[in-house]
Amino acid sequence: MSQIVYVELNNMGKIPYVGQRMSISELKKYLEALTFSSFQPKFVVVHHTAAPNLKQRPNGFTDQHLINLKHYYENVMNWNGAPHFFVDDKGIIVFQALNKAGVHAKSYNSSSWGIEMLGNYDTVSDFNNPRAKEIFDTTQELVGFLCDFLKVQPNTLKFHRDDPLTNKTCPGKLVDKSKFIEAVNKHYLVFSGEGAEPWTNPVFEVTLGANVFIYSKTRVVNSRTIVPAREFINKLQPKNYALTKIGNNIVWMNGIKKYSTAVAEIDENGSSWIFLRDVCDKTGAIFLLLKS
Repeated sequence: MSQIVYVELNNMGKIPYVGQRMSISELKKYLEALTFSSFQPKFVVVHHTAAPNLKQRPNGFTDQHLINLKHYYENVMNWNGAPHFFVDDKGIIVFQALNKAGVHAKSYNSSSWGIEMLGNYDTVSDFNNPRAKEIFDTTQELVGFLCDFLKVQPNTLKFHRDDPLTNKTCPGKLVDKSKFIEAVNKHYLVFSGEGAEPWTNPVFEVTLGANVFIYSKTRVVNSRTIVPAREFINKLQPKNYALTKIGNNIVWMNGIKKYSTAVAEIDENGSSWIFLRDVCDKTGAIFLLLKS
């Protein structure tokens, strides 16, 4: 699989500008290529733009709109960072480098990613606009993915109005936080390999170092995805050895490192199945849902 490389564009100013639209799968590859050192995000903060509102951006953000925002943040506000993401009804925009601190909420800049939703959700006209549903759905999926990437729960999500150093209603007084988190959680469970319906057969792209493969031999038990232990581990780590069942655990070696994960189920043939997320977490593998 060829590696996708993203570069920071138009970056003659202070803001580490990216300005690129990305799908979730493209965002995943972009994040995996980054090194996080001075900036270590721990949660996500959601905002609304308020101005511009939906009427002022009938076709979402153009490239020129993004350049204008960069100019405004750098030259009018004199900021050296910005919100990390913008979301409109066309999709996700990575506005600035995700491995560098942004500027979006005073109390949270040093420890969070900031997402700006296009629209003014203090107003009924924007909140009830059909475009808002697309923006909310996309943002909730994005937050669910980012929570899974950070290995944090969706309830760590903050709204800008949670910041004690602001009196703003952002991301809009009509946006109910508990309902928003509930919607985020549904996406998070899918990205984390959990939350699938019992009649589905989730298919994942699994990555461990240079080993990338598509895996479809899955089942769902109590909303969690399980895979056959020996087959999946042999695929994930072909050079493993001493793979055996000890008590209620599957144990194996890879080099000098020893791994252990709980057995989720024994099938009618006596084969052990394990939770996909658990074995990936133990080995450091990354998985992305392709379909369910």
